[in-house]
Amino acid sequence: MDGINSIIKAMQTDLRKLNVIGHNLANVDTNAFKRIVENLKTQNLEKVDNAAIRSERKRVNLDVLSHIDNSNGALKHTGRELNIAIEGDGYFQIRDQVGTWLTRKGELKIDSDGFLTLLDGSKLQGIDGDIQVQPGTIHVKNNGEIYQSDQQAIAKIAIFNAPDQTLVERGAGKYASSSISIIEQPSIRQKFLETSNVNHLQEMVNLVELTRHFEGSQQILQGYSTMMEELISKVGRV
Repeated sequence: MDGINSIIKAMQTDLRKLNVIGHNLANVDTNAFKRIVENLKTQNLEKVDNAAIRSERKRVNLDVLSHIDNSNGALKHTGRELNIAIEGDGYFQIRDQVGTWLTRKGELKIDSDGFLTLLDGSKLQGIDGDIQVQPGTIHVKNNGEIYQSDQQAIAKIAIFNAPDQTLVERGAGKYASSSISIIEQPSIRQKFLETSNVNHLQEMVNLVELTRHFEGSQQILQGYSTMMEELISKVGRV
């Protein structure tokens, strides 16, 4: 029974992996989306009783430990003044009614009170908190300083670093982290947006491999079922 339980758990793991791949593929066109990567923990099927089954499937997946791939997506020029993107490491910090989050999304707007926000209304954070601007042209320098009509910066966009393993996805391109640090010299590009870092071809390859693995586990389980039926039949004739 240990062998059967291991195979069932492998199939359950495959289904969790399928959810991850589906989530990545669904966000291939989402600006600044960070793909989820699954790390597999495996174990040999030493407790499988049937030698033929053991030789056919030497290893099964036991668990999936996911983390966020922090690699950068490509930057695309939009020409829109209120689009910004981080070149290199780091995250913007935003604030909503729930809390403060990290994001790489840079599609901004100006709300009715003059604050820079994401399209969902989350306020972009500067070194000194919320960033309020006046009507007119906005210039964002590479270091994050924001200028308008005069020669003095009215704010500086805060960019934070967070280790990959501390990031927890909260949906809508927002992340929580238990460990952040300010980046003193960030690189920000105005009139650019970051694209998703999902490689749809690689995800499709992963999907095919996953399907084959699931089908293989299913065949082994069917082999167990046949073996048990034969055993029950023999016992019934005794």
